This record gives sequence, structure tokens and C-alpha cells, in this order.
Amino acid sequence: MFFKILPRRIQVDKNKDFGLLFWVHIFVLCLMYFSPFLFSWKIVFAGILAYYLQLLIFGGCVLTIKELGAERKEGFNAYYLRKMGFRVNERKLKITLNVIVPSAILIFALIWQVALKRSPLF
Repeated sequence: MFFKILPRRIQVDKNKDFGLLFWVHIFVLCLMYFSPFLFSWKIVFAGILAYYLQLLIFGGCVLTIKELGAERKEGFNAYYLRKMGFRVNERKLKITLNVIVPSAILIFALIWQVALKRSPLF
């Protein structure tokens, strides 16, 4: 199980929670999840490579580092899930978000565009 619900109120840090970087992050995540419909599978593949490069070079997502600070080891998703009262298994969440989700997006893009011969919007 990735998370458990803990009964508590959401604690909001007005200096960093739900600010501009949060919404930029949400926009980038939406682009990623809809990328098989929007972009060629080759661009999707390049985006996934760029994502892995930033993990290698910076040790995490640059948006998360900028938003939450370099000293915080917790990821964007884990941070906000905790804010909403969930207890997160960080290891399972990282494996899911760094391995399973990008693989699934690329596989879906290949099936959608190559096997089913659907064209992306851009």
C-alpha cells in the first residue's frame, strides 16, 4: 500500500505551499500524463530521458528542489500527500513515480501512436 489516511488537519506553509511553483509543477505533471496524446512518442521518450537526467544530475526534480528546498529529501507527491493527511511509503512511491509511471506512459504512447496509428495533436 502506498499510503494510509491519518486523521489530522492540513498544515499549510504560506511561504511555499500552493504557490506559483506548485501550479507550474501541476501543469508539467498534467503535460506528462497527457503526453501520449499531445506529442510524438519520440518527444515523450526524450522528455523521459530529460527527467532521468535531472534526477541524475541534480539528485531530484528541479521544480521540487526549488519549491521545497535542496535539504528536503521528500518528493513533491509525498510532501503534498502528507499535507493532506496520508502516511506515505516513500520507497514505493518513488519506484512507482520514477520507474512504473514513465515506462507506462512510453508504452502507452507507443501503443497509441504506432500500433493503433493515432496521431498526436502536436
